[in-house]
Amino acid sequence: MGCSENSPAGGYAGGMPRSRIPGPLPDDLHDYLRPPAPRPGRRQADETLWVVTDDWPAHIPISEAEVAVFEAWFGDFFDKLLGHR
Repeated sequence: MGCSENSPAGGYAGGMPRSRIPGPLPDDLHDYLRPPAPRPGRRQADETLWVVTDDWPAHIPISEAEVAVFEAWFGDFFDKLLGHR
């Protein structure tokens, strides 16, 4: 099912309005060095209040079926990475 002649401008059948660009685009779209402008209305998270909990067991059991899936999908990759044994 594709765009029909009766669909709204933009080709989206749901009639959703397109979002506007909030400001002028930078000269270099690949310039990732500048941090993004802060979004209005959003507070910055206080990272000092974060709590990281490591409650994973020391040994995580893996079934034969899980090993078979990894061998089926990633076998060639592991052979190249680790060398064929």
